[in-house]
Amino acid sequence: MKSALTQLKNVSTKILTTFSGAWSLYSYLPDLIVEVTDACDRSCPGCYAPNILIKPNSKILPASKFLSPQQLAAAFDRVDGLQPGAVISFRGGEPTLSPYLDELLELAISSNYIPVLETHGRWILSDEITSKRIIDICLKNGSILKISADSMHRINHTQTNQITNILRTYNLNYIFAVTCSEEQLIKELTQLQISHSEEIIFQPIATSEDYLVSPPLGVIDTTGHVREKLTNIFPKIGSVMMEQKG
Repeated sequence: MKSALTQLKNVSTKILTTFSGAWSLYSYLPDLIVEVTDACDRSCPGCYAPNILIKPNSKILPASKFLSPQQLAAAFDRVDGLQPGAVISFRGGEPTLSPYLDELLELAISSNYIPVLETHGRWILSDEITSKRIIDICLKNGSILKISADSMHRINHTQTNQITNILRTYNLNYIFAVTCSEEQLIKELTQLQISHSEEIIFQPIATSEDYLVSPPLGVIDTTGHVREKLTNIFPKIGSVMMEQKG
């Protein structure tokens, strides 16, 4: 099995090596982002997404929006330049809350895209039935897990170690992502005690819409529309719609 970074090499760029090679840090820019849902079971300080907060393990997701497989298939047809081999990030909210997760990832893999599931990863440490169900979905669809690992997402080194051990047991491809300021980066990496053998994506914390990641093919939102920018709570700086095909 190829490593996560090997599969993402066309969208990942090595940006910094710290402590004489202790950690290798990479930037990350997917070709396309899919916003799977606005539901999330975490309230992270500094999050820019207009999420609907739900209780962890809640079976009721009031007022939440979930992108359907039909909406995603139609949106794929409207994205100019979407070719086999494209790296597509599925995010939220928390995408693993979607009842359509398996079908959405299957749509991507059946078109020979590379699906990346961006997640806070707490479900990996939840009950065995929940974690095994999502792990099986990721294995079935060849998904790469991109796991948020930083103080903003309120995760500690014990949890990252547990997550690492579980994912390695299942031979599931993953990569950790740290979101913080450049000034806090070394502190974050040190506190998390992530193994020096791990390759890590560094994401500068966004303080305005200007600093949000802008994938070249755009963003598919939870309603199936294609946009230029991620859905966010920042003041708008211009048109965000970019429907490309009739």
